[in-house]
Formats: sequence, structure tokens, C-alpha cells
Amino acid sequence: MCRVEVRDRLPVVSFFSSVDPQPPEPDEERETYRRPPAVHGPWPDEVGRPVAASFVLARSGTAAVAVQAIRAYSTGCLFEIAWVVRRTDEFAARWRRLHEIAFRHVPAGSADGDALLLGVALSDGTTARTNDRFDRRDPGSGPRLVNPGGSGTSGGTERIHGTAEHWLLPLPPAPTMELVCSWPVFGIEESRRTIDTTALREAASHAQWMWPEDADLPGPEDE
Repeated sequence: MCRVEVRDRLPVVSFFSSVDPQPPEPDEERETYRRPPAVHGPWPDEVGRPVAASFVLARSGTAAVAVQAIRAYSTGCLFEIAWVVRRTDEFAARWRRLHEIAFRHVPAGSADGDALLLGVALSDGTTARTNDRFDRRDPGSGPRLVNPGGSGTSGGTERIHGTAEHWLLPLPPAPTMELVCSWPVFGIEESRRTIDTTALREAASHAQWMWPEDADLPGPEDE
């Protein structure tokens, strides 16, 4: 009978283990994490609470603007806006021009009649518009309606579709506010819709942090 001797196994040396290891990187000097200013948009470590609201805000024979969703946060609320422009009897050159107009974002302080304009009228008498001029470094205490950057547009030979996010801060007072829309170049005159801000503020009270301790994170003013 043949006897097999079992020996301790030696560690397997990989072909790639002969590569010289990289020296460790020096430890970086870390800074205290601070949230960005609230005027820039919802804080990324907060989960907003949806409000049950979606509706066509305004329409004409050429264009329609809708509110797809509203999300409430501790510092404000975010409107998800969608719009569609449909072609009627425009020649190619005119349709290309409408594409350019539909892709445009109105600059602050502009009275550009071609751009889609949104605004809010609050129950305390204050207002905010997408074309209001203010300094983002020092926005003041009044309500502000800003585009934090979430937007997109696409189109073809028959329709143009667009989406945009608009951030209102601070939270509007109860009981209601009016959302106002105007886009005269596409036949949409000033249109208004009343929104229940009591429900919006209730939703904001249920917004959540990614981690509970995030509620104590410093803001940009905590220098």
C-alpha cells in the first residue's frame, strides 16, 4: 500500500505580486463639511417629501406647461416643471427659431419676452420670479425662485419637450400661494394656479436626512 505524505502548503506567489508596491500617499488635510448655501438648491443630504400635486399649469394651441411634481424640504420646495411645444404650420426656418427659443433660460434681471417665466405670489404679499435679479452670495431674506441646474430639452420635426427644476426658498407661508406662468411667444398669457401651502409645510416636516446626525451639520453661515 502506497503511503502519501501530506505537507503544509506553501503560499502561492502570484505573478503580479512581484510589482513594487506604491508608497502610501500622505494624509490630506481635511476640512469640516459644510452644506452649500440654501439658495443653491435642496441640500444633498436631505430627502425631500413629495406633495400630491401634478397638473397642467397653462396651455395654448402651441405650447403647454405642467407641474409634474413638488417636493418639500426643510428650507424650501422644489417644482419639477415639464413643457411641450407642438408644430402647427411653421416653415423649417421658423421651427428652428422656435427650437432656439425653447432651449433658452431667461437670465436674472431680464424682461425677455421669448422666455418661459415662472413666479409665485405668497399669502404674505411677497413675490418671487425666475427673472428676479439678486446676488446669490447675499440673496436677502425675501423669497427666491431659482433654477438649481436640473433641466433638459429635446426635440424633432414635430414637437419640442423640456423639463426644468425650480427651487423656492424659504418654505412659503400657509395657507396658500399662487404659481404664475407666462410664455407669450407661444401664446401663453399670464396663468395662475393656487397651491395648498399648508399641505406643503406638513410634508416638509417629514423630510428626512440621509443620516439622523446630518441634521446637526454646519451650514455656510457657521464660520
